[in-house]
Amino acid sequence: MKYFLILLPLLLLNSCDVEQSPMNLAADMLERGIALFEEGDLRQSEVFLTQAISVYEQARDYAKAAEAHLVLSRIGLSQRQFRIALEQAQIAFEQSTSANDFRGQARVHLQQGEIACSMGEYQQALGHYESSHSLSAAFDDKPSIAIAEMLKGRVYFRLSRWDLALKSYENALAYYRKVSDDENAALALMGIGETYFRERRFGEALNSFTQAQHSLDSDDLISDARLHLCLGNVYRAMNDGNVALRYFRDGANSLRARKTAKEYEALLLFSIGTVYHEGSRWDDAKKFFNEAVGAAKEAGDKISESYLYLFLARTTESQIPGSQRDFQLEKRVQTYEQIAQRFQDCGHKTGEAYSYVQIGNLYHKVGRLAEAREAFRRAVDLDEERIAEYLDEDVHLPYQWELGIDENHEDWYQRLATVLLELRRSEDALRYLDRGRSKIAADLLVKAEVTIRNIGLQNDMAQLRSMYKEYNLQQLELSGLTARKLPQGNTQGLGQMRMRITKMREELGILADRISQTYPNYGPLTGKDDVLSLRDLQPLIPQGTLLITFLPSQDYLHIFALSRTSFSVQNVAIGREKLMGMVGEYERLLKDPNVYAGAAGEASLPAMTRFATLSTQLYDVLIRPVDNLLDRSLVIVAGREFYNFPFQTIERESPNGVIKYLIELTSVDYLSSFSSVKFRTTAATRIRNVMALGNPTGRNWSVDYELRDIRSFFKEAIVQIGFEDTWENLKSARQEVVQISSDFKNNAGNTPFGSIAFSDGTTLEESIEVPFERLTSLPAVPVVVLSNTLGQGVGLTPIHAFVLRLNGTSDVFYNAWSSERKATKFFSEFFYTHLANGLAPGDAYRQAILNLIQTREVNHPFSWGQFFHYGVG
Repeated sequence: MKYFLILLPLLLLNSCDVEQSPMNLAADMLERGIALFEEGDLRQSEVFLTQAISVYEQARDYAKAAEAHLVLSRIGLSQRQFRIALEQAQIAFEQSTSANDFRGQARVHLQQGEIACSMGEYQQALGHYESSHSLSAAFDDKPSIAIAEMLKGRVYFRLSRWDLALKSYENALAYYRKVSDDENAALALMGIGETYFRERRFGEALNSFTQAQHSLDSDDLISDARLHLCLGNVYRAMNDGNVALRYFRDGANSLRARKTAKEYEALLLFSIGTVYHEGSRWDDAKKFFNEAVGAAKEAGDKISESYLYLFLARTTESQIPGSQRDFQLEKRVQTYEQIAQRFQDCGHKTGEAYSYVQIGNLYHKVGRLAEAREAFRRAVDLDEERIAEYLDEDVHLPYQWELGIDENHEDWYQRLATVLLELRRSEDALRYLDRGRSKIAADLLVKAEVTIRNIGLQNDMAQLRSMYKEYNLQQLELSGLTARKLPQGNTQGLGQMRMRITKMREELGILADRISQTYPNYGPLTGKDDVLSLRDLQPLIPQGTLLITFLPSQDYLHIFALSRTSFSVQNVAIGREKLMGMVGEYERLLKDPNVYAGAAGEASLPAMTRFATLSTQLYDVLIRPVDNLLDRSLVIVAGREFYNFPFQTIERESPNGVIKYLIELTSVDYLSSFSSVKFRTTAATRIRNVMALGNPTGRNWSVDYELRDIRSFFKEAIVQIGFEDTWENLKSARQEVVQISSDFKNNAGNTPFGSIAFSDGTTLEESIEVPFERLTSLPAVPVVVLSNTLGQGVGLTPIHAFVLRLNGTSDVFYNAWSSERKATKFFSEFFYTHLANGLAPGDAYRQAILNLIQTREVNHPFSWGQFFHYGVG
């Protein structure tokens, strides 16, 4: 039968014209193969294309062969066979190159970008779209340029780079309007509208969507459905549920009448259900969720179907009075177990783990702690196993957003840690809490281009990265194949694929353990850290140093305190919501001109009084319970809730009314995780040599003066400013201290860790952006000072310090926001004064802060609270 199918196209074509040449036959087969693909007959399309390729390759017509391979790649992608799609696209690119077909190369880049997008590799996709854009621009191929701009806009949107997304969509829109291409102009307007919506610019979003309505082709049913979703979502966000319902209903009815795009029909019906759920109209919500389940089943979309069952279960939970927490508990647990099984069947570990979190919540509420622990542990284990999984972001992400599932799942680890505490398993609780935090960085690091400078482990790391890439592809393909109901007989090989994944996971675990045990710094690069053991960790903590971290739960704040000789957990009766409200209010007031500058005169007094009250209240909650343990040094391991929260600025009020900042009582330092205490770092016993680089654009002259002042304390300091602030000059650094005063851009999607601006070395005011992780390609500098001149709250985070300490740097200093240049100048002057006098970096930092507190111009916490030290002691 297979042999017959291979011959079939030749037989059919020969019967039409026995006089046709092989090249004409190949052209007919290519045309027929493309038509069959567009009609959805993938199997027959593949047969015709394969025969065409054979003829073209024998004739060395590589441009046409590449065209056929490109369609085979599209077939593979449509079936979520990512390996085949990648291989066929690569062959197409090589053959286009052999034929010197640059337009063909541009088309292949677009396909490679689409594959990368489907795999969630957005930076890689962006690179392909940029390459396609460049090739098309070389031939002034404006239609292809516009396509590349549209696709770049979509990727920037996925990366939350709203400004760049708008720019790309607007470039495409300008072209489509110029050539009167209404259909594509409508798609560009939709992209602009979606970007405005995510920026919460609702009026501008509505304007773009309304313009798109007038231009959209009525036969483009999927775009029409997306447009109805977008309009409904805008009105829902504007609290106009009735108008939102109208758009959702109109979109669903249109698709239902045409009996197509069932996955979008399910999404529209789901959206109706969410509006009713918000209005506590439970029965109406369940009615539409059930209808959405039916549409998802018809579409064969098992991921959507499973998520919709979660919403049905959630609505049922909402109908149970709070006084009946244990009402039909086992039946409710069984419902979530069945949903978890559905997610398992379609290879979607995020949904499966979330289902077990709900089981854990149910058991936890009624005090069945052992069962809650097992459910949360199951969720965490699934999260550890998951490296990649198939997800149609247009269709499936709305379900995750509605459930509050974010990209990292630290909350799941926190829930497990909370239950373990209640079971008096404090060390296990800390282990999972720390793992949840370090995993945020690990998930970024395993995909980043972190340089491996440990020669002895370069081969092991190369092997691990290769295995990791294959494991990623295996998980993607399995989840992609199982995400939809397959035709009967197409399930062969899934069992073998699951076995290969299991075996590969075991092999990766063994290799990761060997690497992290040999060199703990590389533990995060393997995707897993060593299991946190207090027995191994405590001897590494300096005498007189206390490490603390926080776990906010529903009713309590749990404070873990670890020193060289003791370990304890203190509990404070304050719920998470109230605590985080206080923290958020404190941070807002800290940066309020009425507070730090008295901008409104006497009218500023209420805000200033409230700020002072919060300062002592937060001390009482966060630090007072471990007051008696404070010694020479306090190291705070801050979770995501406390990223860049300036603990050093909160105040202790003594019984006699004396008020002191925390940093006046003890040194206040930070780490990103407990496990990073094990990192091997390069410390400087005596600071002699300093290198400072900054102001790459030449626009910020105060930076020039600040950096040159360093020579007042270190005569031989190397200072590179403006033109000289280049990456090449930094690469030559061999000093004990390196300071970089530049723009640190860390917007969402701007590489895993953002970028640093350096001078291009040739043009005044021009700079280049270097990915932050490239700093790991340089030998570890004992002390690194990062001064972000870009602006407030957009640059540096604990993860940046984590990356540098992983590379071997002992002490990292950075400013978390920018108050004014005067504060930065004073800090630099005091810091380098104390370094030059022989103080250790951590001590020099603390003394510099104490000097700032005593300096009238900068003595408000807004000015000096921006400076953080990541290191121990």
